[in-house]
Amino acid sequence: MSNEETALVRQPSSVIVPRTLDEVVKLSETLAKSSLLPEALRGKVPEVMMQIMAGSELGLAPMASLRSFHIISGKPVMSADAMVAVVLASGKCEYFRRVEESDDRVTYATKRKGEPERKCTWTMEMAKTAALHQKDNWRLFKRAMLAGRSKSELARDVYPDVLAGVFTADEVGERDHGPSTSSVTRDDVIDAEFTDSPTPPPFNPADYPEIADLDAAGTIEACREIAGRFAKRGLKPGHPAYEAVNARYKAQVAEIKKRGAAAPAETAPEASTSETAP
Repeated sequence: MSNEETALVRQPSSVIVPRTLDEVVKLSETLAKSSLLPEALRGKVPEVMMQIMAGSELGLAPMASLRSFHIISGKPVMSADAMVAVVLASGKCEYFRRVEESDDRVTYATKRKGEPERKCTWTMEMAKTAALHQKDNWRLFKRAMLAGRSKSELARDVYPDVLAGVFTADEVGERDHGPSTSSVTRDDVIDAEFTDSPTPPPFNPADYPEIADLDAAGTIEACREIAGRFAKRGLKPGHPAYEAVNARYKAQVAEIKKRGAAAPAETAPEASTSETAP
């Protein structure tokens, strides 16, 4: 792993590190006045404090914490690179490296001391299933987005004790604070740089047969039946499974209409005039 990533973690130096709560407050008050902070943090001392303290628990210096975390829905969301940096600095990791990369597939591998090597692969096919592929950042920076997903998933899976309490943007229903541009989405936060009442479970397409059922549906009526079945799960917009099923529903309805299939009004159960699944 590069020196840039490991340098995120605090090294013995003259870096300014607050030692008491009063020092954290004073430092946060000073930094909150800076025009160099992301616009969403300027003048917001509690948010600055939260990011500094969240990073401090993982060994990050104050400025590294502000670079590595974004507060979303009141929870600290950590960048993928910062997760890897903390893992490497923990002393529990022998290596964490990229072993395969292309615009369609990225794989990372890591070895925890005393355990066999583990790998995690993210593909554009997985991104399509999760309805991510049409977002601008995924269309323009496929490899970087796939790398971010692969790194963060592998780091949290193999080193849960090191990254305990760290959330990903997928676990957040909506964006509160992030980078300086207001158009950035929760997917940009976790992937481009490199939470919970209750926290949604990790999204595994295999747990939602409705996705495959929609792919095989031959009529709009069948699509509506599948959407109604999925709606009983009670998932809300923003949940990865909801977004994936919703995207597949609309795509399949459009394909059926394109083929000239005759069916009743293309609206999902309890939806209005828009073709939205759950």
